[in-house]
Amino acid sequence: MTAIVRPQKAPSCFTYGTDPLVAQAFDIIMGIPHLRDSLRFELVPFLQRVHDHIMKSRGTPAAEAPYMLGGGKCQSRKTPLKLCMFIMGRLLGVSTILLTTGTSGRNDLFNKFTSMLQSSDLPSPHAYVSPGTEFVYGIGDQTPLPQLMRASSEQVRASTFVLRSGSVGSVGKQAWACEQLLEGACLVVNHSCQAMQGAKQMVLLAQGTAGGRQRTFEFLLVLDEADDFYRTQASLGDCADDGKHQMVAALKDLRALRPLINFEVTATLLAIYFSLMKMDKAKDIEYKDIFYIDASSEYVGTALLTPPEDANGNPVFLESGELSAKNCYINHKVERLWDDAMKNPRSLVLDATTSAVRAQSNIHQKAERLLDRHKSAIAIVVDGGKIVWRTKQPRPGHPDD
Repeated sequence: MTAIVRPQKAPSCFTYGTDPLVAQAFDIIMGIPHLRDSLRFELVPFLQRVHDHIMKSRGTPAAEAPYMLGGGKCQSRKTPLKLCMFIMGRLLGVSTILLTTGTSGRNDLFNKFTSMLQSSDLPSPHAYVSPGTEFVYGIGDQTPLPQLMRASSEQVRASTFVLRSGSVGSVGKQAWACEQLLEGACLVVNHSCQAMQGAKQMVLLAQGTAGGRQRTFEFLLVLDEADDFYRTQASLGDCADDGKHQMVAALKDLRALRPLINFEVTATLLAIYFSLMKMDKAKDIEYKDIFYIDASSEYVGTALLTPPEDANGNPVFLESGELSAKNCYINHKVERLWDDAMKNPRSLVLDATTSAVRAQSNIHQKAERLLDRHKSAIAIVVDGGKIVWRTKQPRPGHPDD
């Protein structure tokens, strides 16, 4: 199914006056095809709110940073929210610290950001000052993803927008990364205590460097998968889990550095709002600061989880005891489900009818039965010790499948 691109109103279509930088950010975003086609929210009001909060928060260090909330259904393209906030911040000379869950989540967001920004050229109000090191941010020989690499002093500096916390450990790399942050870069950080403490040190380094140049360093704090942070904090209570306590403390330390905006992105907006109510902070969030992602036409949600139907349109369900080891947990109803899935490209069938791994009628034998019926299917078997996959019809150029 082809996704329907959500139309966006230009800044000139709004009755309230939009700042020229908002219009510039709009033009930049709409000029990036991958990002433009992924937008599932009203862009101009979002950019305007980010702009207004930044301008209002500047010069008021005693005030608590305003909260903004964003979210939608799982896998409904929330990344553009974070990316658009970063772009608006960069045009104002403000960096973004983006916290997410785990190193895999960090790497995934880093890859998404760099992929969407590769065809763009984001200006910065701050002039670039070379840190005088031999490290630049460029394209490595062995990987298509941007990474830190050695380069000669004559090499032209690559466009640098997104940094990954695990790549800036040494003093030389930190000095280089500090220069990028002073321009308005995005530092993607996994939510471990150590990584967040490292992000705090980077912010302090940038603040000190900026102070030496008679200017300030400002940043936005974005929590991706924010519900995970709140669950961790709520589950602690009197728990003596030092790791979790340290993680919560590290987040508080980052917030104590006074970001201009606290932006929390989640698939469970209501749960986050209830948590903020308990903290007596929900009353400070205006409705204009809550942005919901509309799922695209290609989104597969719970509404599409419907049972098969018989010839009369009646739903077909499995009856108790209908599947057993005697029939390898397969009957005509299961086979019909397989057949229906094979008619639709990219279909996924999750089978949890047997827990046997090595006993008779186990999951491996059931996978073999599937492949006997549909040789082009790909069967993935997950057990406690390993994950294996195979197909009986290898793809062209992949004879070992």
